[in-house]
Amino acid sequence: MGSVFLATDQTLGRYVALKVLKPEVAQRFEGNARFAREARLLSRLSHPNIVTLHAFGTMQPGQHYIVMEYVPGESLEDHLLRVGPLTPAIFCHVFPQIANAVDEAH
Repeated sequence: MGSVFLATDQTLGRYVALKVLKPEVAQRFEGNARFAREARLLSRLSHPNIVTLHAFGTMQPGQHYIVMEYVPGESLEDHLLRVGPLTPAIFCHVFPQIANAVDEAH
């Protein structure tokens, strides 16, 4: 739905994750509405395993963005592609964190 970039908050001098709605998604009304809904939902969450929303807006007509907390490190997807399946010990450490975040979001 969007592309995520590492950016710098010029005002506060910190790294942030900048998610920009893809143009092909922005051309569809439901894409814009879904992206805005994602921002509204994220703004209500406060959980250690869910990134914090800093801002949501429009750069130009139809080009929406979300500014989120930047968490350094590798995504789970990238880790799985690089290393392969999680060991049982790592799985038992990571899975409860993911489950707690999903529970909070839903």
